Amino acid sequence: MSKRALSAAVGLTLLLAPLVRPEVAAAATPTPSPSACPSPSPSPEPAGATPNPQASAAAALCQRQADLQQISSQIGQQVAQGLAAERALQQSIDENGRQQSALQADMAGAQTRAAAITVEIGQVDLSIAALEQRIHRNQLELGRLARVLYFTPTPLIVRLLRAGSLRAMLTQAADTAAVSGQARALRSQLLADQARLNQERAQKQAALDEQVSLARRLAADIAALAVLQSQQQDTARQLAVRIAGLKSELAAINAQSTALAKQISAELGREQQALIARSVEEAWAQLSLWLQSHQVAATPGSDPNRMAVPLAGAIVTQPFGPSDLWFEPAFNGFPHFHTGLDLAAPENTPVDAAAAGKVAVVAGSDVGYGNYVIVVHAGGLATLYGHLNQALVKAGDTVVQGQPIGLEGSTGNSTGPHLHFEIRAGGQPVDPAPFLTGTGR
Repeated sequence: MSKRALSAAVGLTLLLAPLVRPEVAAAATPTPSPSACPSPSPSPEPAGATPNPQASAAAALCQRQADLQQISSQIGQQVAQGLAAERALQQSIDENGRQQSALQADMAGAQTRAAAITVEIGQVDLSIAALEQRIHRNQLELGRLARVLYFTPTPLIVRLLRAGSLRAMLTQAADTAAVSGQARALRSQLLADQARLNQERAQKQAALDEQVSLARRLAADIAALAVLQSQQQDTARQLAVRIAGLKSELAAINAQSTALAKQISAELGREQQALIARSVEEAWAQLSLWLQSHQVAATPGSDPNRMAVPLAGAIVTQPFGPSDLWFEPAFNGFPHFHTGLDLAAPENTPVDAAAAGKVAVVAGSDVGYGNYVIVVHAGGLATLYGHLNQALVKAGDTVVQGQPIGLEGSTGNSTGPHLHFEIRAGGQPVDPAPFLTGTGR
């Protein structure tokens, strides 16, 4: 892809932000505690006492309402997650379209340049053909002079009589030699011009081949993005159907039994989570396309496998790996998995680049990572810095290890100031700890 498409390509990674954390959505919908419901038998009843059916019915009704409200809250969280994923997915689809348009413009430019070079090659070919005709005429002239001078020698006395005097004869001989010398000099110049034109044509042909190859590569990139966009649009349609199903279930929940509501909620939730995971994978696929076309050269003296801690004086509040926190997404066969390190320090502590590289994405969202920066490094590594109060770099910047790239904050889905630091290798999350201790992969 072209450099101009780079900034558009990497804007497609908006979907990298995690989904709305359920505990955030849950805060908006309080769930009544079952203990708030009266017990069917609040105190031991004397032997032989008649049970109070009204109290029992009221307690059962209250418990059912509490259960349904809890299920409603869970469905509400799922709807919020789905809507957040839907917005991010649409942003990614829009970015995909913009990137295709940028690549189309680049491809049209390459085709225009190729057409112009083709015209120039045609003009050079005409010049070469005209020059070859001059060289041919020059060769004929040299041949004629050679025959005059060498193959049909005239006796000296005849030449003297024809000239009229010795001086005139010598002048004629000198003129003939001069003409011969000029013809030979012209031949040398014509041959030099021919070599120059042939070299110019070879250079133009190489430039034409380069533009044709570029146009083909851009066409392949556009085709790959179009396939990905089609997949994203299909995911968006399925996600919209699931969100509509969740909303419908939410509206009908009071008319259902508790068991049925739980069963429907769980099934819809599983389907939606699968679609959300698919949408995130498609977003990373877009970043993979960018990485395939824009390799980052190694910085002398810098080893991307030996990264620096990006937040000075921070403490680890959540490590990489399987988690018992139910709101973490599924990954690598685990039902809940934290794909990075959470590092906490005082708010607005500078966040540094863990290694030298190039800034691929600077973006922000009201969910997930909030304000974040993605830096790509040599060897296909990418680091993400989330929940920033402010980014200090822009897409396309080259950074060195330890350079401030943002200020720590609590944007997006965050319960307090911290940095979410994530490393991806070949598009997959990897444990940052070995990189930070210098042991690499």
